[in-house]
Amino acid sequence: MRTFVISDIHGGFLPFKEILSAVNFDFDNDELICNGDVCDGWPEVKECFELLSKIKNLIYIWGNHDVWAYNYYSTTRYHEDQDDAELSIWELDYIEGQNAMDRWEFDSWYKQGGRGTINSFGKTKMSIEASRILKQAKNYYIDNKNRLFVHGGFDLNISIDKQSRDLLTWDRDLPTIANHKMIMHEKHGHKNKISNYDEIFIGHTPTIIYHKSVPIHNCELWMIDTGASYSGPVTIMNVDTHEFWQSKPACEYYPGIKARG
Repeated sequence: MRTFVISDIHGGFLPFKEILSAVNFDFDNDELICNGDVCDGWPEVKECFELLSKIKNLIYIWGNHDVWAYNYYSTTRYHEDQDDAELSIWELDYIEGQNAMDRWEFDSWYKQGGRGTINSFGKTKMSIEASRILKQAKNYYIDNKNRLFVHGGFDLNISIDKQSRDLLTWDRDLPTIANHKMIMHEKHGHKNKISNYDEIFIGHTPTIIYHKSVPIHNCELWMIDTGASYSGPVTIMNVDTHEFWQSKPACEYYPGIKARG
């Protein structure tokens, strides 16, 4: 059995499907660790979860966009009726949806890809496959080789089992800490470790922020979100060999569509 990790597909079913084919992924025997954020962005969120549901050995980790989307669909508080003729698409989606978000949070989610999720699932209900996968999702995962998989990051000073889902899905401090530690190691020979884990795999912070469209490795930290929700590719990595494969930039599969913003 091979083990792969992937992250931040963001509704990009076409590049996701293509990259599984590129590694000749065995749906019955290989293992896929998905570091979250299949929701929000490109228009095929539902299809992504349908494909994930066919993987026998799937470990799914919450991403911040998954939490956003799940919260939108998991309550039944309807909003007041208004004259639909006077409402924008944004307002219609907010009022007709089943969500407990206030308008500010909905606006943030909607602009950061939530509209793609609504267009994929509809306004009131997630697909059965997506709901099942997210209900079984983990906040983080540690395998038998002391490798940690988490969407965003964590506080290095607190035991990870005591940290909130909010922190684990939103944290962006680890890349900065690991980069600084690596610089100090290269300049002064300081220890090039930031944690007690042998390896850490995160998504959430796109490598394109650092002007790279490939995974970034500093200390024991691997950054595998290569910016597919913007102009980057979807990336999958073999966690044992660190060999990785990439799609074309995800935007090339969906011309004329803007995933975020």
